[in-house]
Amino acid sequence: MKKNNNGGQVAANTSTEAAAGAGAPSEGKTGVIFAYGSAFKADWPEPVKVMMEKIGTLGANHPRDQVDKDIVNEYAERMKDGAEFPPVVIFRDRDGLEWVADGCHRYEAAKMCGLADIKAVVVEGGERDAILFAVGANAEHGMRRTVADKRKAVTVLVQDKEWRGRGVNWIAQQCKVSWDLAKSVCAEYERAHPEETEDGKDKAKKCKRNGKEYLQKSAVSKPLPAHIVAIGEMRELACKARAVVPEGDAKLAESLDRVGSELHEILGKATGAKCRMAEGLQVPLNVYQHKLVGGISATPEFERKGLATHAVNVGLGCGHQCSYCSSPSLRCRLPAYGELQINPYGSGFAVIDPKSADRISKDKPKLTADNTVMLSTCDDAWSPEARKYGVGRKCMEVLLKETTARVRVLTKSSEVKDDLDVAKGSEGRVMVGLSTGIPCSREDVAKAVEPNASSIKDRLQALKQAKDQGFGTYAMLCPCLPLVADTEAALTVMFKSVNDCGVSDIWLEPVNARGMALKNTAMALRLAGLKAEADAVDAIRKEEVWSKYAAALAETAVKVAEAMGLADKLHILLYADKITDPDRERVKALGDTVILLGKDTAKAKDGGNSEAGDEGGETADGGKPDGNGADENAA
Repeated sequence: MKKNNNGGQVAANTSTEAAAGAGAPSEGKTGVIFAYGSAFKADWPEPVKVMMEKIGTLGANHPRDQVDKDIVNEYAERMKDGAEFPPVVIFRDRDGLEWVADGCHRYEAAKMCGLADIKAVVVEGGERDAILFAVGANAEHGMRRTVADKRKAVTVLVQDKEWRGRGVNWIAQQCKVSWDLAKSVCAEYERAHPEETEDGKDKAKKCKRNGKEYLQKSAVSKPLPAHIVAIGEMRELACKARAVVPEGDAKLAESLDRVGSELHEILGKATGAKCRMAEGLQVPLNVYQHKLVGGISATPEFERKGLATHAVNVGLGCGHQCSYCSSPSLRCRLPAYGELQINPYGSGFAVIDPKSADRISKDKPKLTADNTVMLSTCDDAWSPEARKYGVGRKCMEVLLKETTARVRVLTKSSEVKDDLDVAKGSEGRVMVGLSTGIPCSREDVAKAVEPNASSIKDRLQALKQAKDQGFGTYAMLCPCLPLVADTEAALTVMFKSVNDCGVSDIWLEPVNARGMALKNTAMALRLAGLKAEADAVDAIRKEEVWSKYAAALAETAVKVAEAMGLADKLHILLYADKITDPDRERVKALGDTVILLGKDTAKAKDGGNSEAGDEGGETADGGKPDGNGADENAA
């Protein structure tokens, strides 16, 4: 190994670069410098020889901070010796213009050798397509990217108005860097170019809630300090390493678990967490306190779902640590995260407003018996940190005493049963739901993807107990993961389990594809040794595969419900804009059982003749980022 001249990062040399590729190097007289990496796709055309004089580079838009001359010289020497290199990746547009998107060091080495042509995989696409491919091309193969390279890749996208507008999460995914790093670079660019970012000021618009007028901000939260970003990245790397530890190497796995835990504790202390909760929790929590603004808010999205007209939320990050939670993708721009110095896409933290009950008491609209307030839509009022402060109990007490509305509780904690005494005498106004989207026989899956939630068995027992005490009950089977909860056998078991608890309704939903939900869930399953289940989740990260999975889940659920005589109780929630046209036809054939949501709701219903529909939006303070159903219980 040798050090390059770019930030001291270690670069792979010719004898070790084979290990950087995903495939095994082929045998040959002179050997192969490195194998095909993950950047190459199986459905791409076979490599061909391309004339060097026709190829252009991305210039200033290339994501490498600088070309490593030592590596170019080394590659050139090997090329002269006849070594076989893998093909570069070239994008060619309709006019025949070509750009190198992957393999800049090989390209420069070929130029140095005076080669007339170079082996290349030629892909259809223009310069912008080449740039989007290039920014993430060397994340997992080839010469290791330096921190400067990663920052350059983010900068390339941030300086483009269209790509900048897609948000930090999208940029981080394209560049295959951490959210913290992408966030930091984006914030630096905004400060340096105020003329391109709304004059550097927070943009705000007036909005009304409960008859009062507020300024709803859309400003990006301030960047995280460099040392916080670094600690977070080290913890993320430890987690990634733990996920791929060879089976049987328990000592290494234990060491990486310990490193991750120590970094988590360091992070909590460095960011001023109020406390650390570890006892009885599979995933320890750094707990932060944050005062939310606003109390009971209208929730059009949950009204469309048939669940509630209003909502109360108690924090900005739930301690149940569900891997599939999509709330961060809606709340990531809230200033509170910058103030607390935490990454909204991170794990091992919870944000709670201990005085939520006082807040909703002071800010509540005129509610009637026809209204239903959901507790909660974007977090869980009985999560570990919420129970520590008695938040769920206090909020339910305020709602029952100070309003005439119905209250719909939704939680993953069986501990809710201990607080139902505050609703004694008001049983007819309270509906209790415990989210159970996994069959009892798969507690191993539940433990992996909902690590700090109650067991499925305990949740069902709590649901039955609530029914026995005279409360209305309902089921939330969400999310129904592929290979775990989308088969006839699994759905039959789950339907029977909740029906035995006396539920009046059954809501069901596929796993949400928004944000980091699928990636995090696959990682959690892999860490638990559930490879087949992880692979099934990874497969639906492709939009068309997710669409087929969601449509098939809906069809199977309807079939099972009809066979069990539960069709009248079933409500399936689907986002129309995530479903392909052919699968929409399948979904439409299921009738009113399916509730279509999102931007393309009307389009899906009428066959594509309308653009109506709305996904909701964020509040200025994060009290309730309503819309999209982005919550841990009913996402």
